Amino acid sequence: MLPQPNAADFPEKLKETREARNLTYSDLARLLSINPAMPSRYENRGHSCFCRPTRKTWNGLNMILFGTAQNGASGLFLDQASVEQIISELKRRGAGTINVEF
Repeated sequence: MLPQPNAADFPEKLKETREARNLTYSDLARLLSINPAMPSRYENRGHSCFCRPTRKTWNGLNMILFGTAQNGASGLFLDQASVEQIISELKRRGAGTINVEF
């Protein structure tokens, strides 16, 4: 899990984790549905618009980068999940009917 947004090492940990997952700023922004400029602003203290993410964005970062949210919920990346786990998650999110074809 990433350090809290106001932690001194947050920018470095975010960059290290993002790069370890081979995500660009644009990739991360798209996955979070945020402006593409924001990930750079979170990581680079020298940026003229350096800022910290909101709690909602911080939770999203943790979900994308680690599969976990602040409340302890855990999830798997799709490439790590079984068909059964994906179906279970879809049902949890309210899907009434799920058709799976191979």
